[in-house]
Amino acid sequence: MKKTLSILLLSVMSTALFAEYTTYDDLIKIVDSLTSLKPEIIVKKSFGVTTGGRELFAVKISDNASVNEYEPEIGFDAGTHGNEVVAQEMVYRFMRELVRSYDSDTLVKRYVDSREIWIFPLISPDGRMELNRLTHGVNLNRDWGFYWSPEFLGESPFELVETRAAARWVLDNRFVIHQTNHDGAALFAYHWGFAQKKSADSTHFTLLGNRFESFSPYIQVGFYTSGNVGTGSMFSYGVMGTMGFTMEVHGTINPPYSDSIVNLRWSTQRGSMYEMLNCAGTGIKGYVKDASTQKPLQATVHVRQIGAGVLRPSFTEPTNGDYHRFLAAGSY
Repeated sequence: MKKTLSILLLSVMSTALFAEYTTYDDLIKIVDSLTSLKPEIIVKKSFGVTTGGRELFAVKISDNASVNEYEPEIGFDAGTHGNEVVAQEMVYRFMRELVRSYDSDTLVKRYVDSREIWIFPLISPDGRMELNRLTHGVNLNRDWGFYWSPEFLGESPFELVETRAAARWVLDNRFVIHQTNHDGAALFAYHWGFAQKKSADSTHFTLLGNRFESFSPYIQVGFYTSGNVGTGSMFSYGVMGTMGFTMEVHGTINPPYSDSIVNLRWSTQRGSMYEMLNCAGTGIKGYVKDASTQKPLQATVHVRQIGAGVLRPSFTEPTNGDYHRFLAAGSY
């Protein structure tokens, strides 16, 4: 694991949206305002409601947001743990900037025009309302059905509707990269952390982490030492072949609101999140179609790295037949 570097103090790049952390009701207002402002580049998709009756939703941001195009897809989420509020703010600011700066910022426009950017901004609205790590007594980041374990306060995998909704979001898309955002450390965590074992994609995860760290030098790149089972990023990598990782944004959980904390984290995380948009287009891409009819096919894509073995398989998008796979330079 890389040695932690000192926190780099950068100038404030943005003022706070509110004088406190964004609440669920604030978030609804933000999303409504963005979809009204630029309906052609942002659409909201509902995934049901929580146990407490609050809407679960994601937004898609792209130049033709209502159309599924031949573009790499990338997913960002936050709020798996309701009390990890700094990480939530990063996703809200990112979403807002992508829409509001589309007409004025060439970098924003370039990525919105060439990517399909999905954001699930708050996986646990009920947990956020209570500022609780658990959601109705369950740790949502141990509730996913890939390498699930009963020791983490749950009776069965996908016990809660919130986890089932987020999993449906992952399964419905073909994310090249999935960044799930948390607080409690300063870590880019990749897999397989549960066994302290390198995955077939460890070279690619390390490259991705180093690219992220180049804009956020305060983080470490590595994996958890224990307990990393049943997580969202593990599900996206293990089931879908997505480069799923956990970004621990801020070392303190639910600190008192401070513009300086939020602006400092945004000043570094912003560049890293745009770099992930860049990386989503790095590697290989193509179509899988029926040779006779030329209709797109749903297919599994296997990649063998010379000297390293077969990587985690990924999948084509069934309506277009296209695939996109992040790879480091090498022979395959």
